[in-house]
Amino acid sequence: MTAPATWERMDAKTNHLAGKPMVLKFADPHEHLAPELLLINAYGTAVLRPEKKVGVLAYHVSPNFYRKSGLCHWKLVWEGKVAASGEFTIDPNTSRPPKLETYFGPRSITVGGADRSMLVAVATDPYDNVFPPGTPVTVKSQYQDTIRESTEQTSNFIAWKNIPTEKTSGRILVSASSLGTTSREMTTLIFPAPPTAFKIDFERNHAYADGNQIVQFRSNSIRDPYGNTVDDGTLVTFLIKNSKGHHLKTMGTTLNGIARASLLHPSEKEEWQVTAYVTGAAKSNMITLSFETAIADYTVRFSKDNRHITIGPLKSFMQQRVPDGIPIQLELFDAKGAFLESKKISSDQGMGSFELPAAYFTAGRYRLLVRTAGITKTYKLELQDHETQ
Repeated sequence: MTAPATWERMDAKTNHLAGKPMVLKFADPHEHLAPELLLINAYGTAVLRPEKKVGVLAYHVSPNFYRKSGLCHWKLVWEGKVAASGEFTIDPNTSRPPKLETYFGPRSITVGGADRSMLVAVATDPYDNVFPPGTPVTVKSQYQDTIRESTEQTSNFIAWKNIPTEKTSGRILVSASSLGTTSREMTTLIFPAPPTAFKIDFERNHAYADGNQIVQFRSNSIRDPYGNTVDDGTLVTFLIKNSKGHHLKTMGTTLNGIARASLLHPSEKEEWQVTAYVTGAAKSNMITLSFETAIADYTVRFSKDNRHITIGPLKSFMQQRVPDGIPIQLELFDAKGAFLESKKISSDQGMGSFELPAAYFTAGRYRLLVRTAGITKTYKLELQDHETQ
């Protein structure tokens, strides 16, 4: 059957309001025919069958089509052929105040003027359709005693505003409003910039290398180029170079801009060069610490067969017994100077002792080195066949 050419849309309205029920009506001089209506929009396609009345074909548009704004195409199809076609536009429903979606970030920036956060606002109707271009959005920001306000127009669905940083650390509060709808309060935190060079110093009870007392390192108030105190918890590394070229380190975190760290005194005469760093950001001045020897001398005693060696008592700068834990080292060489073994112990009650058992060291001549508190003593000894009990 040839498709009739007399079907015409009775309502030529090309704009409809989102959310308002729609019925597309066509004049129908052929009451025995029932063509289908094909609807196409950005969200999908639907096929509608008519409700037939005398001389009228009525097509009820489903909510998922009439609630979404945008262009909608229709085609009247009969036996696989398009008998009529057209289009209409569904406009956002602006009869009520919009819903306001806001996006704000980053939520933390640094001082100095180069950094910023951005507020993006989207005004939508009850069916999530974006309000038309040019919808006004008022943006307010508060920092300390200053409140700033500006009105932006939506374009390409959104309105946006850059919120610049300040030169002092703190927080900025931001809100947006549009046509009677107000957003929630949003916040961005302003953190200090990377710190500048700083100074360090130290405190200690005495300058003796007793291996017992604590030296405490301390920075001044560490600040960024704008005078802001660095955040609490900023890691500061104190790097120490001793007189042998070895490196030690200790670390501390800032509280109110000041970092503290501690290290045990060395157990022998030393000189430390100390520099502190905030990694990748700042460096301190260098300070020098000198430690005097606390142990001026010590005694080494041998058993009759020379297999039991006693070191001590070790006495400190006031002739008091040294604290436990002072390292003592013994190195053994044969008569020709070839190295045989090294033994290490820690002092206990100011004393230390070594055994040279016959099972490992046969009778004969040896050379012995004893090291502790930075003092080295050398001995030539002859081990006997049997150990003295």
